Amino acid sequence: MDSEEKSLALGTRTGKILVWDLDVDHPSEIKCSTLSNSKCTSTIRQTSMSRNGGTIIAVCDDATIWRWKKN
Repeated sequence: MDSEEKSLALGTRTGKILVWDLDVDHPSEIKCSTLSNSKCTSTIRQTSMSRNGGTIIAVCDDATIWRWKKN
């Protein structure tokens, strides 16, 4: 989760990251985006997000570390 609690990122067993935009007026408006890379296929065990939510780091079971950055 970012420091302002507006975004939440979780890793999956298939190497994808699900990112929820929590900055909404009503819970029914929450949107989820998926981040993926064809080379990242291992279970993501931990994610960390920069304070502003612009960068996400993921640590995988295969000892790789991935970085996603907002454009």
